[in-house]
Amino acid sequence: MTLIQRTGAFLLLLFCLWLPRLQIVKRAVTVDEARWLLRSGNFYQALTSGNLVDTYQHEQPGVTVTWAGMLGYFWRFPDYNQLAGGQILGPTSLRNLFDEHDQSQLLVLAAGRTLVVLALGLILMLAGLYAARLLGWLAAGLGLGLIAFDPFSLSLTYLLQPDGLASSLMLLSLLAFLAYCLAGRRRLDLLVSGLAGGLAGLSKVPALFLLPFLGLISLIWLTDPGQSARSALHWKRSALLLLIWAGIAGVTFVIFWPAMWVDPLGTLKEMLGQASRYAIQGNLNAVFFDGQIYTSGESAWYFYPLILIWRVTPLLLSGLLLLVWRWIAAYRPGKPERMQASREYTARLTAGLLLLYAALFILAISLASQKYDRYLLPAWLALLILAGWGWAGLLDWLIGKIQGRFKQATRFAAGLVLGVALLAGQGLSAAQVYPYYYLYYNPLLGGLDRAAQVLMIGWGEELDQAGQYLDTLPRPLSLRVIAWYGDGCLSYFFRGRTFNINNDTTLADLKQMDYVVTYYQQWQRQEPGPQVLGYLESLTPVHVIRVDGIDLVQIYQLR
Repeated sequence: MTLIQRTGAFLLLLFCLWLPRLQIVKRAVTVDEARWLLRSGNFYQALTSGNLVDTYQHEQPGVTVTWAGMLGYFWRFPDYNQLAGGQILGPTSLRNLFDEHDQSQLLVLAAGRTLVVLALGLILMLAGLYAARLLGWLAAGLGLGLIAFDPFSLSLTYLLQPDGLASSLMLLSLLAFLAYCLAGRRRLDLLVSGLAGGLAGLSKVPALFLLPFLGLISLIWLTDPGQSARSALHWKRSALLLLIWAGIAGVTFVIFWPAMWVDPLGTLKEMLGQASRYAIQGNLNAVFFDGQIYTSGESAWYFYPLILIWRVTPLLLSGLLLLVWRWIAAYRPGKPERMQASREYTARLTAGLLLLYAALFILAISLASQKYDRYLLPAWLALLILAGWGWAGLLDWLIGKIQGRFKQATRFAAGLVLGVALLAGQGLSAAQVYPYYYLYYNPLLGGLDRAAQVLMIGWGEELDQAGQYLDTLPRPLSLRVIAWYGDGCLSYFFRGRTFNINNDTTLADLKQMDYVVTYYQQWQRQEPGPQVLGYLESLTPVHVIRVDGIDLVQIYQLR
C-alpha cells in the first residue's frame, strides 16, 4: 500500500468511527449518564470558583469524562457555573435549575457526548497506527473497522461515561508500549504510552491494571531479546523502563486533575478506598444472572466468560477462530520453526501479548464482587484488534492467490473490496438493533429473546420512547410519573415530573402518581417487592414498547 492509499483508508475508518456514534448522541440516555452530567456541572463550578478540592467527584475518578462534560456545559449552558451557586447534590436539584433557566439537559449531554466521540475516534485512530506498525496495515484497518461497527463497543463508546474513554486509552497505551519494545524503541512511543496510561487512570481505576501488565512485559525484556533474563543489567533496564512510564503517567494524572494540585494524598486515599469498597461489596441491588436472582448483588465466577459468548458477533467469533488458524498455520509440519521475517515475528508476538492482556484483565475483574458487562470493554477492544489480525491472514491468503496475475493497484482494490464486505457484515449486526446497540445479543444463541432468560437486559434503552409517548398525553407538564430509571433515561424526554422506583417504593407511593413506567430489568430483579409488583400485574398497561418479543417497557395509568 502506498502512503496515499493508507492515509485514505484510515481517514475512511475515522469517518466510520465517528458517524454511527455522532448520529445517536441525542438518543437514549443510559442510567449512569444523569449522574455524570451532574458531576460534570459540579466539576465546572469547582474549577471556575477556585474550589479545586471539589473537582474530585467520584472514586472512578472519571476526570476525562467531567472535562468533556464541562466543555459540553461551556458549549450549551456557559452560565451554569455562576447560576449553580455551588455544588448540586442531586439530579432533581439539577433538573430544577435547568428548568428555571429554560435549558435542556439533553442538549448539554449531547454536547458532552459529541466531544467524547470526537476524542475517542482520534484515540482509536492513533491506536490503529500503532497496531499497523506491529500487526500490519491490513490487520489494523480491519481491527479498527470491527471496533467501528461492533454493537457492544458502539453501545459504550459514545456515552458521557468512563468505560469508553478508559478502554480506548488503555488500548492506546498498551500498543504504544509494545511499539516501543518491539518496533524501534522510539522515545515518542514511550511518551504516548505514558500519557495515555495516565489519562486512562484518570478515567477509571481498573486502568491501574496496565502498571503490572506492562511491568510483566518489561521483565520479559522484550526491548532486548538477546539480553539474559537473569543478568543484573536486565533487571535494571526493565525497572528503569517501567519507572519512566509510571513517571510520565503520574505527571499526566496530576496535571489534568486539579484536586491533585491541592490535596494529592487525601484525593488518592479517598479514590482508592471507595473503589476498593465498591469492588468488595458487590452490586447495591439484586442481580439477575444465568436465570437466577442474586440478592447479595454478587454474580457467579463465570459472569464475564458468559457475557463474552452472548455479546460476540459472528464476525468477531470467526476472526478469533481465524487467529487460531493463523497461529497453527505458522507452525505446520515441514515449515522451519525459525521465523521467516522479523515483521511476522513481531506480529505474532504482539498478538500473543494482546491475547494475554485480554485474558488477564478478564481474570482480574472476575475477582471483584461487583460485576457489570460493560467492565469487559478493555479486553473486548483488544479482542477486536486480534480478530482483525485473524481476518487479515485470510484476506492475505486470498489476495495472494491473484498475485502475479494482476497489477499492484488491482490487488489493492481486491483487498479493499474484501475488507469493505467484511465490515459491512459487521455493520449489519449493529443495524439490527439501531440505535439501541446495547440490546444486541449473539443471534447464534437466540438473540435478545433467549438472552432475557439468562442475563439482565437493558440499561435504559427505549425509555426515551416512553418519555416521548408520555409527552403526547394531555397536560403533560402536570403529570406525575414514577419509573424505573426515571432520572435521565426518562426525564430527559418528558416534561412532566418524574420520580424513581427503588427498593423502598411502596404501594402508597405508586398511588400518588398518575403513571408508572416499568422496565424489563426490574421484573427480572423482582424489585421493589411482591406487593408492588403484584399490584402492577393486576393492571393492564396503556402502552407497551416491545423489542424482539420482549416487553421491555410497560406504562400503566394509575388515575
